[in-house]
Amino acid sequence: MNPAMTTVSRFTRSDYAGLGLVLTAAFLIRVHDLTTGGLWMDELWAATFVQLGIKDLLVAVIRLDLHPPFYYIQLRAWAALFGNTDTALLLNSVFWSLATLVAIHAATHRIIAPAAALPATILAAVAAGEVYYAQELRMYAMISALVVLCWLLADRYRCQRTWVRGIALVGLVALLAASHAASIVPVYCVMVYLLASLGIRDCFRPRNFCILALIGLSTIPALINSQFRGVSHMPVIRMEVVAETIAGWLFGYFPTLSPWIIPLGCIVVAASLIAGMTSHPARAMILSFIVWPVFFVLVISFLVRSIWIPRMMEFCSPFVCIAIAATAERAWTNSKTRSARIAAAVLAGGFVALMTLSSLRQGGEGRKMEYREAAEFLRSHVTPGAVVYIPEHVTFWGIARYFVGPDWGNALAIQDPIRPGRSVSWDPVYAKLGPDWLRWLNLLPEKRAVQADGVRLIIGWSPSHEVQDARTVWLVGSGNVLPDELALGDLSLKTQVQFRGVMIQELHQGVQ
Repeated sequence: MNPAMTTVSRFTRSDYAGLGLVLTAAFLIRVHDLTTGGLWMDELWAATFVQLGIKDLLVAVIRLDLHPPFYYIQLRAWAALFGNTDTALLLNSVFWSLATLVAIHAATHRIIAPAAALPATILAAVAAGEVYYAQELRMYAMISALVVLCWLLADRYRCQRTWVRGIALVGLVALLAASHAASIVPVYCVMVYLLASLGIRDCFRPRNFCILALIGLSTIPALINSQFRGVSHMPVIRMEVVAETIAGWLFGYFPTLSPWIIPLGCIVVAASLIAGMTSHPARAMILSFIVWPVFFVLVISFLVRSIWIPRMMEFCSPFVCIAIAATAERAWTNSKTRSARIAAAVLAGGFVALMTLSSLRQGGEGRKMEYREAAEFLRSHVTPGAVVYIPEHVTFWGIARYFVGPDWGNALAIQDPIRPGRSVSWDPVYAKLGPDWLRWLNLLPEKRAVQADGVRLIIGWSPSHEVQDARTVWLVGSGNVLPDELALGDLSLKTQVQFRGVMIQELHQGVQ
């Protein structure tokens, strides 16, 4: 027998008005300095993939990226409507961040308490961690929205266990699982919430067991992918990194947090979690979406390999805001005197103001790599007929985007020529596919250069006669790129210019 439906307070005009004001303020905060730094390395994957047709996009994701394709697919649909300029693409992240606020308001109003809904939404609107990722062309703002919506659907299934609600939850979780290589962490959070809400015995009832099994199956592609691919730049797990991540949920990640901000953020988060555990509606949410993921990722990081990175844990931030709001709402309700309420209001106002100031700094100068500035330098210094050699593919994408334009070309068609024997994992795959399939999948590059204003931009590490025969070559890389395999002949360094994350070297024949 299904449990009785929980009584749900209806939204009032004041609820809608308050939410509208918060969304307006949140939008203004998120578009503040939105395009100040251009796009950096990780963002260029998304900006490059949206230029492709759907078939090429899927092939590019499988061939070049470690993440699943849902984020890129929805971003491509967005670009088809609004364009693929920096501003247009970044507004996709702003949209998902605002969707997170709407989901927080609806879920908190329904599950926790109507009076906590608007405070939770306000906190999330000015949470600098959420603002940080709302200003980045990555999937993390979308993941926050999907996880909060999964929580809401999971609770609705708890209240009325029908196949329609169960399948709707499974479908949303499948999209979440297809959004990031590490989405198994938030997916497991949804499973833990269902286990905590339904009870172990009820979880073995046929319908509930089937829903949980389908949710678990959605993580299989990510688990298989993790066996073959991984991120090479995972930081070594340290408690300082954990503390910075937790404080970053409220105060962001740029610029580097002040030493006093980190303990303040951790104390506020810990106190709200402890206080929130005394509230039955908030307890399952706190355990499932804050305590469990932190515990799970820490255990994996210490016992297996380090997987703790702040961006992977950002989906916890909305739930921290909800926990703080739930704690504040209970404290306000239990306040007996007017002076206590005034003191609480002043303290809360100061805390929100501090979060807001932190949010307004997230998109400032110095946060991202300077591909845009490097391309502008090349445009002003390179003469027609010159060669710009960019071996690294992501650096090539960034320079091409700002030198040629957002529609500079197809990343599959413009690549380094295939060099057999260089990839242990991909060479056997290419051999089995054969030339017909390789051509249909666009895995045989058509060229390795693009041209604009008489200047050729050349990609790849393979030797190039065009580079070797040039009297002047502008070499661009993420560092001092002069490995022996470039075979640059008698070219010698004349000048060198360093940008943030990009180095440009002017090489001439015979210059010592």
